[in-house]
Amino acid sequence: MAVLPSTAAGATLLLARLGVSGCAGGDAVLGLLGLAVSAAPVAAFLMLWAARVSGPSPDWACVPRLEADQKDAAPRTRSILPKAFTHLVRRAMRRSWEYIAASSFTLPDDARQRTPGMEAAWAVLLEYRELRYGALDAFVLAMVSCAGAASGLDGSGAACRAWGLVAVLLMVAQLVVMFPLRPFTTLFSFVQSAVVLTLTILSALAQLVYVWLYTTDTSGLWLISASTGCSFTVIGITCVRMLIDTYALLLATVRRLYLLHREQSMDASSEDKELALQWTDADDRGLGSVTRAKTPSTLVDDGSSCGDGEASIHVRATEHHDAMMMLEVMDSMFWDASGGALGTTTVAPQEGSDIFQIR
Repeated sequence: MAVLPSTAAGATLLLARLGVSGCAGGDAVLGLLGLAVSAAPVAAFLMLWAARVSGPSPDWACVPRLEADQKDAAPRTRSILPKAFTHLVRRAMRRSWEYIAASSFTLPDDARQRTPGMEAAWAVLLEYRELRYGALDAFVLAMVSCAGAASGLDGSGAACRAWGLVAVLLMVAQLVVMFPLRPFTTLFSFVQSAVVLTLTILSALAQLVYVWLYTTDTSGLWLISASTGCSFTVIGITCVRMLIDTYALLLATVRRLYLLHREQSMDASSEDKELALQWTDADDRGLGSVTRAKTPSTLVDDGSSCGDGEASIHVRATEHHDAMMMLEVMDSMFWDASGGALGTTTVAPQEGSDIFQIR
């Protein structure tokens, strides 16, 4: 998506200038490849929606994510920011929708499951509640870029105004669709997209009005300044979003490394416990070797942790009686049934002496 505008504009420019190009064949190939790359996100969204979400028996379903789902999350440290502000930020960043397996839709909330095929599409599923809007977003972005490149091909004011008007109408149509559809999983994504799209429309409108009315009048230069201000604001909001996404990516990476480390540590502990259960002192106790099947502990990430600070980590611990058995076997290696240390006897036991001597 990040390279979509430049790719679409570059492909449009190459194909439009084939007649005057010194290497028409190469430009044609590059232009067609650029159009294919520009169309790929639209096709990917539609194919994912058609294959997994649409139809009478879909594989995935997008359902509301209840507040109760967040109570098992890891405890948070105390913040120096005001409580009302942090509450507002958490509410804005909280994912209100999530994808689950459609077969578990009728199950209780805590029993709903995800399918293994979702991991490959998490980057999309965590962002978009409505996948068809993702296709619309990519389509409008590509078309606006193509219109921008086409508006300056022949240098005429009529073409510039016409293509500029087409770009504005496309973005207005997208904004009109966005508000009733609410296609994002978080409130922050919805507000950020709406603000960026609105500022982009205002910037394009200011340029369009200037070209239409003030081409030869310097009194309309304030429209260019206003358009520039809107564009810089969009860049600033986009940079903030990039920082938030980078932070979410780092959190997800640390979380998965932590899961891997904990799982390896628990597997090593399970192996040590099995060895301890097999190691008994047959000479002092007369017991044979004790062998129990290893029950490894497992750490499970709930899947929604990619880019989501509210995700929880579930730990399935080993059985309690395994730990008790290990303690009993270890105790039998050093103490007898009466509580005395192995290899010692009591001096003058008939007199109640507590003095021990080594046998």
